[in-house]
Amino acid sequence: CRIFNVDETMIDVFLDKRKVTVVTLKGSKRVDTIREGKGMPHISLILCVDAEGSSYVPTFIFEGKKVVEGMISPDAPADSGFILTPSGWLNNEAFLEWLKRFNQAIEHVPRPVLLVTDGHNSRDDLDVIKFCREEKIALFRLPSHTTHKLQPLDVGLLAIFKNRWYSACNELKKL
Repeated sequence: CRIFNVDETMIDVFLDKRKVTVVTLKGSKRVDTIREGKGMPHISLILCVDAEGSSYVPTFIFEGKKVVEGMISPDAPADSGFILTPSGWLNNEAFLEWLKRFNQAIEHVPRPVLLVTDGHNSRDDLDVIKFCREEKIALFRLPSHTTHKLQPLDVGLLAIFKNRWYSACNELKKL
C-alpha cells in the first residue's frame, strides 16, 4: 500500500493512431508522419495506482485558460481532477498540482511512500523535489526510453484503455 505508479498519456480526440500510413525513402533513419487530423484536440490523462490495485486522483489536463461549459462531464468520477494548461500537456505546475492532490488522497498511508514514474522533465522541478522531500514521497524515475516496456501503467492499464478509446472513437466516426 506504500508503492505507487503514476503515468500520463495523451489521447487524441477522434483519431485512431494505429492507422497511420507512412511514406518515406527506403533506408531513411528519420521518418516524419503527416496524418489526417493532425492538430486535433487532445486530452492528457494522469493515472496513479498502488501496488494493491487501488487508483488515486485520476486527472484530466485540458488545453485552455478557463473551464468552458461542457468541458467536464457531470458523470466524471467524484475524485477526478481537472487541470488547464496552455498546451494541454503536462508541465511542472500541473504535475505539482496533481502531486498535492495525490498527497491529500494518501494522507492515511504511512510514510515514506514510493512513487514510480517516468523520466518526464516535470519531475525535475525544484518545487516538486522540495514538496516530495517534505511529504516523504520518494520519486523513483524509470530510465529514459524504457517506460514502454517497464512502466506498469503504460504496458497494462493505459494500453487497454487507449485501445478501447480508439475503438469507441472509430465507431462514432462510422455514425
